[in-house]
Amino acid sequence: QPGKPQGFGSIGPDHTPLLALPGNPVSSYVSFELFVRPAIRALMGLPDLHRPTVRAVLSADKALTSPAGRRQFLRGTYDEEAGTVTPVGGSGSHLIAALAQADAL
Repeated sequence: QPGKPQGFGSIGPDHTPLLALPGNPVSSYVSFELFVRPAIRALMGLPDLHRPTVRAVLSADKALTSPAGRRQFLRGTYDEEAGTVTPVGGSGSHLIAALAQADAL
């Protein structure tokens, strides 16, 4: 999960790419990072399409779950020294202030 609706198409005689993002600011940010940023980098011919990925241990007061068959992305802070990630701001996609605290998805 990020949110919906989102889409991709082209417009005009020169087939200019058109990317549509959700209206919710946090969902829009997550969708941009997962889909739009890699697409732009691919169109630019850059080799590294995605941001770096690291493995970390979850540091949370309770277990986190997602609905069956659905991947959800949460905002978090990564502690490189400890190798942990801590969720910030709760799971609501409307919680835009958590983006300022987060340095990880």
